Amino acid sequence: MWQRPTASDAELILKLYDLRREAELRQARNWWLSFWPEKADDIVKIATAFGT
Repeated sequence: MWQRPTASDAELILKLYDLRREAELRQARNWWLSFWPEKADDIVKIATAFGT
């Protein structure tokens, strides 16, 4: 069931919006936008490397 947004919900949205301007996140976003795998193995390498 839908719940009414709270002030803490608004704070979280503002924090996330602010984080997207950080240089490291911009770099990561640009990498994802330019990522075009040539084969399935490329996707598997990326997927298994998360957290490294």
